[in-house]
Amino acid sequence: MNSHEGVRSGGNWAAILDALGDPIRRLLYERLSRDPSNVTRLAKGVSVTRSAVSHHLRVLKDAGLVAAERSGRSQIYAACPDGLRPLATWIEKKAQP
Repeated sequence: MNSHEGVRSGGNWAAILDALGDPIRRLLYERLSRDPSNVTRLAKGVSVTRSAVSHHLRVLKDAGLVAAERSGRSQIYAACPDGLRPLATWIEKKAQP
Protein backbone atom coordinates (compact mmCIF):
# COMPACT_ATOMS: atom_id res chain seq x y z
CA MET A 1 0.00 0.00 0.00
CA ASN A 2 1.31 3.46 -0.94
CA SER A 3 1.88 5.72 2.09
CA HIS A 4 0.18 8.64 0.30
CA GLU A 5 -2.90 6.71 -0.79
CA GLY A 6 -5.12 8.88 1.42
CA VAL A 7 -3.91 12.02 -0.30
CA ARG A 8 -4.86 10.67 -3.70
CA SER A 9 -8.23 9.45 -2.50
CA GLY A 10 -9.33 12.89 -1.35
CA GLY A 11 -7.98 13.06 2.19
CA ASN A 12 -4.83 14.87 3.20
CA TRP A 13 -3.93 12.88 6.29
CA ALA A 14 -0.32 12.41 5.10
CA ALA A 15 0.15 16.17 4.68
CA ILE A 16 -1.30 16.70 8.16
CA LEU A 17 1.12 14.16 9.67
CA ASP A 18 4.02 15.76 7.82
CA ALA A 19 2.98 19.23 8.98
CA LEU A 20 2.56 18.23 12.61
CA GLY A 21 5.73 16.14 12.57
CA ASP A 22 7.79 19.27 13.15
CA PRO A 23 7.94 20.48 16.78
CA ILE A 24 7.85 24.18 15.82
CA ARG A 25 4.74 23.64 13.69
CA ARG A 26 3.07 21.71 16.52
CA LEU A 27 3.84 24.58 18.87
CA LEU A 28 2.48 27.15 16.41
CA TYR A 29 -0.68 25.08 15.87
CA GLU A 30 -1.21 24.75 19.63
CA ARG A 31 -0.77 28.50 20.14
CA LEU A 32 -3.12 29.31 17.25
CA SER A 33 -5.73 26.89 18.57
CA ARG A 34 -5.91 29.05 21.71
CA ASP A 35 -5.53 32.52 20.19
CA PRO A 36 -5.36 33.77 16.57
CA SER A 37 -2.19 35.76 15.94
CA ASN A 38 0.10 37.38 13.40
CA VAL A 39 3.62 36.25 12.46
CA THR A 40 5.34 38.84 14.65
CA ARG A 41 3.55 37.69 17.81
CA LEU A 42 4.02 34.03 16.92
CA ALA A 43 7.77 34.53 16.39
CA LYS A 44 8.17 35.75 19.98
CA GLY A 45 9.15 32.90 22.23
CA VAL A 46 10.24 30.51 19.47
CA SER A 47 13.80 29.75 18.44
CA VAL A 48 13.34 30.59 14.74
CA THR A 49 13.14 33.77 12.68
CA ARG A 50 9.93 35.43 11.51
CA SER A 51 10.76 34.20 8.03
CA ALA A 52 10.94 30.62 9.33
CA VAL A 53 7.65 31.11 11.19
CA SER A 54 6.08 32.28 7.91
CA HIS A 55 7.36 29.14 6.19
CA HIS A 56 5.98 26.89 8.95
CA LEU A 57 2.62 28.67 8.73
CA ARG A 58 2.55 28.11 4.97
CA VAL A 59 3.07 24.36 5.54
CA LEU A 60 0.28 24.31 8.13
CA LYS A 61 -1.98 26.29 5.80
CA ASP A 62 -1.25 23.97 2.85
CA ALA A 63 -2.22 21.02 5.08
CA GLY A 64 -5.52 22.73 5.92
CA LEU A 65 -4.63 23.22 9.58
CA VAL A 66 -4.60 27.02 9.69
CA ALA A 67 -6.28 29.85 7.83
CA ALA A 68 -5.18 33.44 7.37
CA GLU A 69 -7.27 36.59 7.20
CA ARG A 70 -5.92 40.00 6.27
CA SER A 71 -6.20 42.63 8.98
CA GLY A 72 -4.73 45.93 7.86
CA ARG A 73 -1.15 45.31 6.77
CA SER A 74 -0.77 41.94 8.45
CA GLN A 75 -2.37 38.55 8.29
CA ILE A 76 -4.01 36.98 11.31
CA TYR A 77 -3.63 33.21 11.48
CA ALA A 78 -6.04 30.88 13.29
CA ALA A 79 -6.20 27.12 13.72
CA CYS A 80 -8.81 25.22 11.72
CA PRO A 81 -9.86 22.33 13.98
CA ASP A 82 -11.80 20.73 11.10
CA GLY A 83 -8.46 20.45 9.32
CA LEU A 84 -7.66 17.49 11.57
CA ARG A 85 -10.72 15.57 10.37
CA PRO A 86 -9.01 13.65 7.50
CA LEU A 87 -6.36 12.41 9.94
CA ALA A 88 -8.96 11.48 12.57
CA THR A 89 -10.99 9.62 9.94
CA TRP A 90 -7.91 7.74 8.73
CA ILE A 91 -6.97 6.78 12.31
CA GLU A 92 -10.51 5.59 13.03
CA LYS A 93 -10.50 3.41 9.91
CA LYS A 94 -7.12 1.91 10.79
CA ALA A 95 -8.15 1.28 14.39
CA GLN A 96 -11.08 -0.91 13.35
CA PRO A 97 -10.38 -4.64 13.26
